[in-house]
Amino acid sequence: MWAGLCGCAASGSCRSRSSARVRATARMHGSFSRRRSRLLPIPFDPAGAMEADFLCEEARLVIELDGPQHLADEDAWRRDRRKDALLQRHGYFVLRFLAGDAGKHLDRVLDSILEVLTARLPSGPPNPA
Repeated sequence: MWAGLCGCAASGSCRSRSSARVRATARMHGSFSRRRSRLLPIPFDPAGAMEADFLCEEARLVIELDGPQHLADEDAWRRDRRKDALLQRHGYFVLRFLAGDAGKHLDRVLDSILEVLTARLPSGPPNPA
């Protein structure tokens, strides 16, 4: 079931790590909010607000998923860099992933998120046990 998700053979340890990540991520679900309907109060666009794909306010972590349009258009790329800089100036840590990687390399994406949460949350991320 988990074979190939992390690029290794379908060993028991790989399946165990993958299962633990999925369980930890399920418990983290309540920490993140999809912020399309509620904007961050950081002046960025003409409306005076900023959207983030995912936000964990407690860890001050913003996660952005970038589709191909973010790389194909120089203006979109520059806009994303300005957005990252503003978020960082307001104390947020920004993780950006290619949208395709969230499907093809989910374990790597989850590992990156868990690593940042471990560093930024006082109690660390939820226990994956």
